[in-house]
Amino acid sequence: KYKLKRGYGVQIEKEILEKYKNKIEGLYDVATVFSSSGSSIRPVVKIKFEMDGEMVHSKANITDRADLKYQIIIGRKNLKKFLIEI
Repeated sequence: KYKLKRGYGVQIEKEILEKYKNKIEGLYDVATVFSSSGSSIRPVVKIKFEMDGEMVHSKANITDRADLKYQIIIGRKNLKKFLIEI
């Protein structure tokens, strides 16, 4: 993990993408993610998954979730055509 100031991540993202775009299969982009535990730079890949019989095409940033409860988090952009009951 990196300690980054907002705005500086954009330059780092650009440099990493230029360096690894043709070396890492499936790399679509890189993203700087800020959370309560700090900031990190994550690879972004295109994914598709099926939910309720519908194919959903999306982009996902990748991080180690081995110690977390859920293996994947699906965001609201991907859920907008589904009715979600809480």
